[in-house]
Amino acid sequence: MNRPSRVMLVCGALALAFSLVVLLGIASRDGSGLRQYQEALRAKGEKLSFAELTCGRRTNTVDSHAVITNAVLKLNGARLPPSLLELRRYSTPGRASVTWRQPRPTWTQSSGSGGDGTWDEFAAQMQAAQSTLLEIRQALKEPAADVGPCTNMLTSRRVNFVAIRTAAQWLMGAAESELHAGRLEEALQDLEALAGVARMERDEPTLVAQMIRVAVASLGLEATWEALQAPGWTEPQLERLQKAWEPVDLVEAVEKGFVGERACGYELFTQVRRSSGPQIGRLVRSCSGGPPNKRSLQDLMMDHLYLPAYQLACISDDELFYLKTMEETLTAPRLLKARRPWLEAQQAINNVGVRINAIASRPDYFRYYVSLISIPNFVRAAERASRVETERQTALAAIALKRCQLRHGNLPSSLESLVPEFLPAAPYDPMSGKALCYRLKPDGSFMLYSVGEDGKDDGGDATPASGKASGLWESPDAVWPAAASE
Repeated sequence: MNRPSRVMLVCGALALAFSLVVLLGIASRDGSGLRQYQEALRAKGEKLSFAELTCGRRTNTVDSHAVITNAVLKLNGARLPPSLLELRRYSTPGRASVTWRQPRPTWTQSSGSGGDGTWDEFAAQMQAAQSTLLEIRQALKEPAADVGPCTNMLTSRRVNFVAIRTAAQWLMGAAESELHAGRLEEALQDLEALAGVARMERDEPTLVAQMIRVAVASLGLEATWEALQAPGWTEPQLERLQKAWEPVDLVEAVEKGFVGERACGYELFTQVRRSSGPQIGRLVRSCSGGPPNKRSLQDLMMDHLYLPAYQLACISDDELFYLKTMEETLTAPRLLKARRPWLEAQQAINNVGVRINAIASRPDYFRYYVSLISIPNFVRAAERASRVETERQTALAAIALKRCQLRHGNLPSSLESLVPEFLPAAPYDPMSGKALCYRLKPDGSFMLYSVGEDGKDDGGDATPASGKASGLWESPDAVWPAAASE
């Protein structure tokens, strides 16, 4: 670059820096509003930092993570991956096929490694993995509540989510194989372990950890529906299955995930305050997946001009905006915990999204630099957790109904009649905030359903809007499906 070009670049940089100073309002601010808001949150019992969230955590947690991670390595390379099994395939509105009843396993793809597997071949594979599955089941009798101590939330947590998901898929596959062979006790042990996977990391303050729990619970609840279609269960066995799922509270899980995300942002603001512009730039580029030390001209301007100005003038206001926004986001799971309908919780999160989008489109959006890069879209996480929690509540009701039928020879007139003999409390519908819908049918069976995400009771209408039966949530009401005639 020749000398005139360098002079022009320097002049341009100085002009930009001056403009930033003017736009940002560089007058010194003491951050008193931020401190007062933090004190008010803590006075309400909110835990803002990672240190507060993990205070009192045991340092010698049950090491089920390590056992599962090591065990899963022995399961690699299977010709018939259990992840390809398709459970609870809907055939008509309100009815689904039972996979273990089929002459051949139902696979999610018609070609490839799992497309031509038979039950005998699948059972042989599961038998070969029995010692490994036993290790996993043993580890899950006391599933780890967290992954142990950690001093910095911004560093990578020691959780192998792929291994956890793989272990859940193999337990699901083992349960299906045992159900097909008529070995109910063995299938029950696999289902109890699956619920154990869904209880792992229940105290881990990260959203990704809690959403893995939601995903595992969804898989386990589908397998539970399949199991309940088998004849021959005893009432004590069903009581064990029910107790395995009772502690898996997925609304609480998503709240913990949101609180953990807030702590991540709190830690990020703390680190930004203590760092130089280039250090912040490296951190942001690393978090976004880019090479942290490779910088463009734009990055250089950001590191040496904008970020120092942001630290000087805006960071306290930005952090205050961040904490207020996260507090509003936390309204959603807390509304669900208070038995308010899903639509209210959804609206609370949508309001946050509208506010973030409005800030991002403003000319002075750069005043909220850290907030805009650290507040994720929480809508999908809350929706997914609410759906699976609804399925859990419905599954608990279905198990208790079957227990009642086995013990007394008939079904109850209402779900409330199951309390306290079969349930500590009547299952509820997170979508409405009220009781699940239940009624006896003339043929002696029952209808059990949630009103669905619109909060409107359509009388158990399981007709999908698309006209094609494809799942629990594609119809006006989310109906616990009956088994399809084979």
